[in-house]
Amino acid sequence: PVPDSSDAGIAASLNGLSDRQWDTLVSLTDEFARFGPGCWLEEDEARRIPGDCINPHYKLPTFVGETLQFLHEAKLLYDLDWVSWNKFGDDPLAHPAATMEALSRYSAEDAVRLASALAQAELVNDGVLGEALLSGVFLEVLARILRWRDPLL
Repeated sequence: PVPDSSDAGIAASLNGLSDRQWDTLVSLTDEFARFGPGCWLEEDEARRIPGDCINPHYKLPTFVGETLQFLHEAKLLYDLDWVSWNKFGDDPLAHPAATMEALSRYSAEDAVRLASALAQAELVNDGVLGEALLSGVFLEVLARILRWRDPLL
């Protein structure tokens, strides 16, 4: 986890990425974009809790785990009080179009915080990350981080 979650601390992590790491992030983001939001997710019936229709469990493709691992190793995921951090509203997945529009205005540092919040929420509530993938929010988070380096993306 990033020890300094201030804008300056996250910017330092972004500045510290090598060209190879940026290329890896581009490749992983392209992988998400190639599949499009949600069309490649399927519910994992083996993990479904009977009667729970609110939080489905998803079989996530391997590149999702690879992306989270990359973000962790690149020090772009960190411990965050994600329950009280609400820059994108109380539930950024309740209104994904508004969240994606906000990402275009907010900083890459906020996109890193949102990625961290989604990853942490998934640990507590299976299905959060799947919803972020289905809606396209996670792809937009990655795209916003990439625009930190190249605003023309």
